[in-house]
Amino acid sequence: MPQGLDVRDVEESVGVSSPLFSDTVGEFVISALLGEALSSQTRGEECAQGWRRDRIAVFKDGDMRTLSWMSEWDSEEEAREFSECYREMLKGRYQKDVQGLFVTVAPGKSMRVVLEATRVSVSVKVAGT
Repeated sequence: MPQGLDVRDVEESVGVSSPLFSDTVGEFVISALLGEALSSQTRGEECAQGWRRDRIAVFKDGDMRTLSWMSEWDSEEEAREFSECYREMLKGRYQKDVQGLFVTVAPGKSMRVVLEATRVSVSVKVAGT
């Protein structure tokens, strides 16, 4: 069974330490999440292939909560495919392309998706929680 990424990798991506919650999502949950949101479960399974490991954590900084999820993939191509699938899911939900910099997707909620070689980072900031 693959080991999850170290929580320090996730902390570095958001600049906050001491998460309120930390866990691993896993290939099955990624497949189910994307399969439900995209065209089919088969599409979700294809997007989740190549998953190596991940770590998700929730941080609180004042009245801001940040969910940070970093995943690592077997190759740059599989990381790119997952990133594209995840962004497609978000575009269907929010009608906005979420990539690179934080994008406001709803009042008090911003997101970003960053692809770096074999890693994909998803960050969600929610104000007033």
